[in-house]
Amino acid sequence: MEDYLKSLQTKVILECSNEFNIPRIAQLTQKTNQFNMTTKRYTQEEITEFHNSPDYVVMSCQVTDIYGDNGITGVCIVNLNDQCAQIDSFLLSCRVLGRNVEYAFLNLIISILRGKGIQAVTASYRKTDKNKANMDFYSKAGFSLESATENEVEYHLDESMQLFVTDQIETAVKGEAW
Repeated sequence: MEDYLKSLQTKVILECSNEFNIPRIAQLTQKTNQFNMTTKRYTQEEITEFHNSPDYVVMSCQVTDIYGDNGITGVCIVNLNDQCAQIDSFLLSCRVLGRNVEYAFLNLIISILRGKGIQAVTASYRKTDKNKANMDFYSKAGFSLESATENEVEYHLDESMQLFVTDQIETAVKGEAW
């Protein structure tokens, strides 16, 4: 499997929200169910408000491989609070699942946040009928369990914790990283 994933020459390109990608980001929050950790739905106007707020950073990812460009297929919305960050939304289109793209995208986000002085990151998983298959994503990625109820799990990552690393995917940042 590892050799197959390497042969795809997958590349994850992170880009912060801008006038061009805000409509697609909003669309993904509306339509993505299977790999959507909180299933929060946002309009284009709400994404624009996050984009314009100093308290949020909105990132998208574009995925390419030897077969072509899959376009913008991932979204992460982060609420910033001093040296802490809360991942409000993290989602990926089913078009790119099964290739560890989600780990590469998350690692790139955490690297950027840590580079900006963020010491702790929290994230939530909210259970739905359609996203159950990803309920362990954050724990597999390297986050520790903070609390859990029947329908929601809270995770924590501090600066000493290491994330699951996938070396078969190249990553890049397009434009300013925020």
